[in-house]
Amino acid sequence: MKKLAGFTLIELLIAIAVIAMLAGLVASAVNQTISVNASSGARTEAIRQLDVAIDTMRRDIQMAQQVEAPDAKGFPLELSWKEWNNTNYTITYSLQGNHLKREVAIGGGQAVVSVLAGDISQIQVNNLPYHSGSLSISIISNVGGLKPAIESRTFQVLPRTGT
Repeated sequence: MKKLAGFTLIELLIAIAVIAMLAGLVASAVNQTISVNASSGARTEAIRQLDVAIDTMRRDIQMAQQVEAPDAKGFPLELSWKEWNNTNYTITYSLQGNHLKREVAIGGGQAVVSVLAGDISQIQVNNLPYHSGSLSISIISNVGGLKPAIESRTFQVLPRTGT
């Protein structure tokens, strides 16, 4: 009898099972990489937004000669000062929806509104009135997406001295 060359059914089934296991491992590794990348991206975005908000607010608060907040949570935050050339600056920070907005009026002119950061879920200002000691501000950023991230920061600003 002549022997035919080829694979038996058992050999084919074993080969298919090995290929399926390898494909499963590769798919799992790819899924894990995508998940970690999405989580890292959301966290990085939350931190970036907090850094922009903190840097801008700290600079403005340090310049301010008057700091007022009509709300018990300290927001919206109204800052004002007079420059060496008698130009008046008024800056108002407000949280509208999840957007931190900065409204700047120079010399009583038309206010310019800009969005400093999106995905800001909460801001609280402590230690008002801002006459002695430091002003403490807490900000929470909540970035959604495939893997949401929540970051919070608290920073302090010392009052400006002089008039």
